[in-house]
Amino acid sequence: MTSNEGIFLVVDPFNSGSIYPRILNDRNQKYVAVYSSRCRAFVNEEEVVESNGETQTFFEWKYPSLERLVRDISEVASIRYVATGHDAGIALGDELRLQLCPEKANKVESSGARWSKSEFTGALEASGVDHLMSFSIDYDEAYEEKLSEELFCGRTFVLKPEASGGGDHVHHVRTCEEARSRARQMFSQEDLYGSRLRKIVVQEFFEGVEYVVDTVSRGGVHRVSNVLTYGKHKSKANEFIYDYVRWVEPSDPSVERLSEYAYRVLNAVGLEFGVAHIELLERDGRVVLVELGARPCGAGVPSLMYEISGTSQVHQEVGWELDGVEPPARYSLKKSAALVFLSSFEGGEFRDNGYRYFLESHPMIDWSWSSFVLNAGDEVSPTRFLGDSADLGRLFVVGDEPGAVSQAVEDILSRFRLSVIVSAGDENENPARD
Repeated sequence: MTSNEGIFLVVDPFNSGSIYPRILNDRNQKYVAVYSSRCRAFVNEEEVVESNGETQTFFEWKYPSLERLVRDISEVASIRYVATGHDAGIALGDELRLQLCPEKANKVESSGARWSKSEFTGALEASGVDHLMSFSIDYDEAYEEKLSEELFCGRTFVLKPEASGGGDHVHHVRTCEEARSRARQMFSQEDLYGSRLRKIVVQEFFEGVEYVVDTVSRGGVHRVSNVLTYGKHKSKANEFIYDYVRWVEPSDPSVERLSEYAYRVLNAVGLEFGVAHIELLERDGRVVLVELGARPCGAGVPSLMYEISGTSQVHQEVGWELDGVEPPARYSLKKSAALVFLSSFEGGEFRDNGYRYFLESHPMIDWSWSSFVLNAGDEVSPTRFLGDSADLGRLFVVGDEPGAVSQAVEDILSRFRLSVIVSAGDENENPARD
């Protein structure tokens, strides 16, 4: 069998990875689905098997060893390519690439740097790539000594789990006392995978414009599929809450700077095949890595990118493998767009006040990709992380001009914050946020 024969294997084809089955099915391409042990909290085995139909489906947690899993996969299919759909399966995807299609494997020695927020700093330092100060603390060590007063001289830090997403348990701390208190609290909590937090990353806080660079790579050749910029605010607990992601025009001068840095990051962490989601900060020309994952962008971004450009990082990855079509050196957009995440700072009661009519009549909201789930009188809890926005609404805003899109985003957010959500027992508007 040559490297261009066989079928795809998709690790964790759900959430950000759910686009793989759709694309492969549209192309009448069979694939094997493998669910990693780390994603078990998200997966109902019976529902998965039923929805996958004739697709061969494997669950890592049913196997005593990787060798047994590889053997069973090899008995039912010849694998030409391994794609990873979710953070939970990045490590397993790397192992399966090495075992099933080694000519398309990434560097195994740096696998942890492609998913763990605690490991990529060492890879960047070894490659001479500019990076933020970062280290990790463990539950079973004397971690309070690491969070010293000297550490906070002239700096503040962000605490976050080693593996998580969507702003889950991400806190900005300004003093050693605050950091120690927050770390104790975090170590008593669970991450998105339902596991008790046992490792926390302490990363230097860097004030700047936050971007996402989504990429696709093959044989060490890298292409940027799209660049996004984030809008966020901080909650009362100093957690970072998403307001929107906006597509950056490919002609924007920042795209070239961000792309060059992203390629250096990919080389440093040994990613030669597959997609990556890279979060960056830029200020005064300095670009630094926040975190990365060797998987597609979440929040449905690849599907939305396809709507406004005719392609996405996953479409490009599949096309590069199946058709040998190398993506262009620069991405293009047919429309300007942003995805808005509704959030509540205080929580309270939803007072409609014409907001639903405002949304439904808005000419730039694409309702085929949008949702608004609140009704008058609904009680709303304060938003803690990105996943909570699903309980409120997400709006896909599309227009011909970037300025018009930005204005629409601001109108949607300001009306929701100041006119719709009213603090319990208080008829006043929500207070301003930092």
